[in-house]
Amino acid sequence: MSNKKRKEHNNNLVNKNIEKNAPVPPWIKHPEIQRYSIGWRMGYGESYMIEWDNWADAISKNNLLEYFKKFSPIPIEWLDWVANRLGYLTFTDNPNNNIYSGVKWLEQQGLANFAEFEKWYKQYWKE
Repeated sequence: MSNKKRKEHNNNLVNKNIEKNAPVPPWIKHPEIQRYSIGWRMGYGESYMIEWDNWADAISKNNLLEYFKKFSPIPIEWLDWVANRLGYLTFTDNPNNNIYSGVKWLEQQGLANFAEFEKWYKQYWKE
């Protein structure tokens, strides 16, 4: 079996079991760790994030989007993380430059309100 076919086959198997084997999002698993805490980069938070990322890397973007819809509403402070996991990697400190295309895309999917995110972001980071 070619690598491409093997990956497709594995994706199909994973996707069939997505609900059965899916870990919960980090904000549900460890609500005691704030979004931007170092706890996600060391200790048990980091271990869970690695486990979650390994799971998410094995499924398609469409199935990952469906996964996040099941956990909607997504806490506002996690929207940039969710967008990142769905492939929107661009991030700077200026939401007026249309840099937050990932959060805007999440809004189009019914998972975010960009105006609320922008307001929260400016307040959180004291712009």
